[in-house]
Amino acid sequence: MEFLVAELIEGSLALRHWTFDQRGKAQLELAGEPQVLIRFAPGAADDAPRLTALRRCIAAPGSIVTRPLGLAPADPRAAAEELHAAARLAGTGHVPTDAGVKAIADVFRGCDDDLAFTPGRLAQVVRELGESAWAVEHVEQEGERRATMTSGAGSSRQTLTWLRKSEGWVVTEIAATTPQP
Repeated sequence: MEFLVAELIEGSLALRHWTFDQRGKAQLELAGEPQVLIRFAPGAADDAPRLTALRRCIAAPGSIVTRPLGLAPADPRAAAEELHAAARLAGTGHVPTDAGVKAIADVFRGCDDDLAFTPGRLAQVVRELGESAWAVEHVEQEGERRATMTSGAGSSRQTLTWLRKSEGWVVTEIAATTPQP
């Protein structure tokens, strides 16, 4: 049994991977040391080999994965604003434990598996969407369950692709956009 836990480690927010073996019906035993996969500190690098291995394990036939997926607002603009607030808080690195851990959990919940488990991508979401002047500029609703939006701050612009899942909206892609003259 495996868990991903948002934690405050040595003063910076991180996502740590815990593995347990099940002993009997109601007992779990720690299997090895917990490993930091992603550290949300300036200049910190993801543990790419472990993150890639976890992604393969999740994708393997027979794997059962349960994780909250999606931000609850009814529309993608509100979900983007919620993700921005979480990314902004998570990106500071100097937040109270409870608020910082909730921020990382919200960022993780608001990103699909490709963004969450590809090395460097979750930190990219925190970095790019966490800018203080960040704002949604344009939303194009492409049906009930899909939307594309342009957002950013200053000369930094992104195109975000959103998909509505059963529990809410998730970002499926974030790409740099060239600003219009």
